[in-house]
Amino acid sequence: LQHVFFSERGAAKIPGLKAKPANIKKVALIGAGLMAGGIAMNFAERGMQVVMLDREQQFLDKGMAVIKANYDRSVKRGSKSQAKVDKALSMFSLTTSYEDLRDVDLVIEAVFEDMVLKK
Repeated sequence: LQHVFFSERGAAKIPGLKAKPANIKKVALIGAGLMAGGIAMNFAERGMQVVMLDREQQFLDKGMAVIKANYDRSVKRGSKSQAKVDKALSMFSLTTSYEDLRDVDLVIEAVFEDMVLKK
């Protein structure tokens, strides 16, 4: 066990590396499907602004409906308070324009597996 402990600690240290992680405040998700929604919920619950982009407004609306349903279930079973859910939902914005991503700190592509679309 000692070997595992010290190996984990050593793996995080890269000799000569002085870079520090960026402070991420705003994240964009390309796609509004199930995977993108789950990723977006994670960031929103940690207080980051989330911009979800998709080709059509109907896809964004469907994605947000799934996110809201997930949060509703969490409130009903008592794992999240309504206040926490309201705060998380306030972190979301939806768009169909790449122009709205100009000030994000991180972009995550989470569209369905269509290589033509991904290129």
